[in-house]
Amino acid sequence: MSNKGALMEHVRNWKKNWTIQKLWERYSALFLLIIVAGLFSIHSGEILQFSDFMGILLGNTALMIVVLGIAFVMIIGGIDLSVGYQISLISAVIAMLSMEKLPDQMMIVGALFVGLLCGLLNGVLVAYLNIVPFAATIATQIIFRGVSYYLSNGSMVSYRSDVIRGITKSTVLGIRGDLWLLFLALLIFVVLMHFSFLGKYMRAIGLNEESAQRAGVKIKGVKCFTYSLAGLFYAVAAIIMTSIRGYAGSEIGIGMEITGITAAYIGGVLWQARQPNVIRLILGVLIVSMIENRLPKVGINSQVQYIITGLILVVAMGIHGRRKQ
Repeated sequence: MSNKGALMEHVRNWKKNWTIQKLWERYSALFLLIIVAGLFSIHSGEILQFSDFMGILLGNTALMIVVLGIAFVMIIGGIDLSVGYQISLISAVIAMLSMEKLPDQMMIVGALFVGLLCGLLNGVLVAYLNIVPFAATIATQIIFRGVSYYLSNGSMVSYRSDVIRGITKSTVLGIRGDLWLLFLALLIFVVLMHFSFLGKYMRAIGLNEESAQRAGVKIKGVKCFTYSLAGLFYAVAAIIMTSIRGYAGSEIGIGMEITGITAAYIGGVLWQARQPNVIRLILGVLIVSMIENRLPKVGINSQVQYIITGLILVVAMGIHGRRKQ
């Protein structure tokens, strides 16, 4: 009887874990990818191949790095709406340094330093001044926008840096430079989230900040570090985007916060504090990138992408709401 009871209990648990609702919550990003890919295939009459997915993903390395940065912030329960103009400011700094004819290495260091400062400013406002992340990053978005346009005077500059140009044009061991940067960003994310105390502290803050504080976690310090780390990730993305465009200036990166946050939502980042999973984030980036890249190819007005992306974002947020309940 005991063996039979244990078997029945196992069957009940299996049914409980494999209901349609549980499957949808666990694999929602994969299901959404299949649905979107299927709709594009039906409309175009061509089935998307694996190479198509890889081409879309490998063509959006900057977005993937941005999403990883946003994921850090959202895991601790924050939000960053200043992403687009952080990238804009960093690209404007590259343009300014290029006009000064500084060495290539100085442009890279300057871009990373500005990204670090922007993230640190967000962290100080949120952690030490106790400003709501939404309000704090809206304020810094306006500041970054003003500084960006002031530095570049609203113009674009064809930079003279061979190092920045070579990031997406040259290869190392047959792999593009921006892909190496993406691999490094993914490695940092995985190691930090799964194999470090700092990652555990970040997840603890996201799950329950009061409990984390009672457990002795330095809340303010961890938040400042998280926003600063995200700023570094945005700086790397800005360098890659500048390399792809072939010019630098304040127009680069505008609107990236919407795309990045949408991809992060679709990738299930709001429950990453409990189950960090980089694969979901990659799927979220793939879905958003596919909508952005495939619409013009199938003859649909590119402006429709905002409608489709918005609807998918609503679905992703709805899934999170049900899961939270």
